[in-house]
Amino acid sequence: MLSHWRGQQGFMWSFWVNLVGLRLAVFAIQSAFYPDIGHDYTAYAIEFLLFAAFAHGVVLVWQIVGVLRAGERFISSGGSFVNVWGSYLGLLIAFWISLSFAFEIWQWTLPYPGKNQQARRVDQFEFAIDKTGTIAHISGDIGFGITRKFRAFLKKHPDIKMVVLNSSGGNVYEARGIAKLIRDREIATRVEKLCYSSCTTIFIGGKTRSLAKSATLGFHQYRMAVEYQVGLVDIEREYIQDRALFLSAGVKSSFVDKMFAYKPDEMWFPNIEELRRAGVVTTAKYNMMGPRLPKRLFVWSNFFHASVDGNTFNQGKDLHAFF
Repeated sequence: MLSHWRGQQGFMWSFWVNLVGLRLAVFAIQSAFYPDIGHDYTAYAIEFLLFAAFAHGVVLVWQIVGVLRAGERFISSGGSFVNVWGSYLGLLIAFWISLSFAFEIWQWTLPYPGKNQQARRVDQFEFAIDKTGTIAHISGDIGFGITRKFRAFLKKHPDIKMVVLNSSGGNVYEARGIAKLIRDREIATRVEKLCYSSCTTIFIGGKTRSLAKSATLGFHQYRMAVEYQVGLVDIEREYIQDRALFLSAGVKSSFVDKMFAYKPDEMWFPNIEELRRAGVVTTAKYNMMGPRLPKRLFVWSNFFHASVDGNTFNQGKDLHAFF
């Protein structure tokens, strides 16, 4: 380390190994800790900021000084100026890339945008299962952490054949997670009251998809839950990803184009014939009263277990009445 600092190592070795190779290693290590969407490192802020100061501060200065001094010795011994000038360009590039990586670590230590909002929303969903264990209900906001909880719910009730949705939407990433769980298990989906925004992403994951006569699906563009720009989120990329999801489920491309044409503060409510022709709804018949359930309905929420008496599940209203 001291010999590099003094410029006593070979110029090419100092540049390609001590600078380029080590910088790439630092970038790779940092990238391995890239947080998942919806997560941050606020709990480890000090550790990550110390790493940034060391890797992108102390180590970078050591690398730059060593290359500069090795370059001077290289020229004094008759080396080419062109190679040294090229190394100066490399140093400048390394500096700016390192600065961006350091800034990225600082972003990791900040609370994830919308996390507090999502944390409040996570308690606003309910899962329910009928006595036969084959029909499940998801009602309320699609909040942060719901995918993980629904995965556990499926493990507890492995015989689920249909999921009935009643939601005005929520987190897009969580909706995709639930859709994947439903799709992988070839579970049918159904809406008896409403399914808006990201809820439709869950609905489209069903092996078969049906609506009650009075049910509505609502589509529009995405919006961020915060009032400032989030650099790690590309809305256009999210559209492309969900467009592929809908197309893979057999939905016509013209329908997908139209559903993303409505602004975040607007909502498109296609009628049943439009949904059927586009391939969104796959089951032609619908039951006006919804599925008949046993005398006792078991309800699971984020807080506790409870049960309510009733003959039918009235389009999701029963769950809301008890939480």
